[in-house]
Amino acid sequence: MRYLTLCLTLFLLQNVQARPIVFAPLPLSNTQKSFKDFNAMVSHLEKALGETIAFRYEKKYDDVIALFQANEIDIAYLGPLPFITLKEQFPFAKALITFHEKDGKNGYRCVLVKFAKDSLALHVKSLKVALTQPISTCGYTKTKLLLEKKTKPQFG
Repeated sequence: MRYLTLCLTLFLLQNVQARPIVFAPLPLSNTQKSFKDFNAMVSHLEKALGETIAFRYEKKYDDVIALFQANEIDIAYLGPLPFITLKEQFPFAKALITFHEKDGKNGYRCVLVKFAKDSLALHVKSLKVALTQPISTCGYTKTKLLLEKKTKPQFG
């Protein structure tokens, strides 16, 4: 009986259709552009790994992180803050690739832009700013810090 169970188990394991590796690109507003931007990388990985990779597009970083934790996304392209958020909630996540500048450093900048004639200090209470997602690196937290720093009187 054990032999039959072992043979049946091996047969089932050999015939189970494995799901493809699931890749989630950055949540951007244009889904088709996102697929186009990442298609070359995904094609390269498919050839190098000998595996099929499926795109899974999510509109919010929070959803990408939750689906990664639920083992429904295997590889995600994340900015620094979403990756830190993922690591805090799911310590087993690993960065496979990081991008570096010519000097070898891997910094990141968040920049807010205003028109030259506009005075930020005069309008900060009624200022309307279009922001990215909350855990995007240029999201609410960083924008608040940049605005507070810019609008505080600078002495010295």
